[in-house]
Amino acid sequence: MYKSIEELTLNSWPAEQTLLLQGWLVRYASGFTKRSNSVSPLYDYAGRDTEALVRTCETYYNERGLDSVFKLTPYTSPGNLDTILEERGYAYADKSGVRGIDLERAALPRLTATLSEEWSDDWLAGMAACNRLSPGQIETCRRIMRSQTLRHAYFTLHDGGIPVAYGLGVIQHGYIGLYDIVTGENCRRKGYGEQLVLNILHWGKQNGATHSYLQVVESNSAAVRLYDKIGYQPLYSYWYRVKKYDPGQDVSFVFSPDS
Repeated sequence: MYKSIEELTLNSWPAEQTLLLQGWLVRYASGFTKRSNSVSPLYDYAGRDTEALVRTCETYYNERGLDSVFKLTPYTSPGNLDTILEERGYAYADKSGVRGIDLERAALPRLTATLSEEWSDDWLAGMAACNRLSPGQIETCRRIMRSQTLRHAYFTLHDGGIPVAYGLGVIQHGYIGLYDIVTGENCRRKGYGEQLVLNILHWGKQNGATHSYLQVVESNSAAVRLYDKIGYQPLYSYWYRVKKYDPGQDVSFVFSPDS
């Protein structure tokens, strides 16, 4: 049922390059976020040589000086891929959850955030400062966000004229996805994150969305508590398998498309 939501998450946060290899999506974005620099093995493919395809993905990332990363979900194909990766030395990382809410259950915000459906360098600068992004990460983030073709808006919550929280909402097929939700370091535990999210949900509902989803790392207890309070319910879990970049690895292997 929720495989379509996994597709929404991939569409709503694009990579700079995506390859489709025998049912696997191989995504690249200059190393910025695992989400955009990982393999999503979503679809079945008759006759797939899984070991060969894993090696091909490793070659692709190793050539770019990046770790090889796989995003594993309940929809991973083949179903034993997690075991295969573990046997190849991949480490388990960042267990996360996709959560959802029916927008009829979402409260109205008490504070009003400003929003822009146009690109905003000021929004990026504020969000990046809260997330402590490096100059290189900021430039990659700019390229990713400016390539967005789905309906979206950038939100900033102010208190006394001072920006205190930032977020991005992306609408697709009746869902609004939440991305880059962040509160300023000195402004946390004051309810700003909740008000920001409720503003995004309200805008989504006004523009045709009936449901919302988000992704959250399960170890981020503050974010989990926030989304619990708003009413988000767990839909499914995912995690990553990571193999560190090895500059000495042989990158000459390429699989045959017909193998």
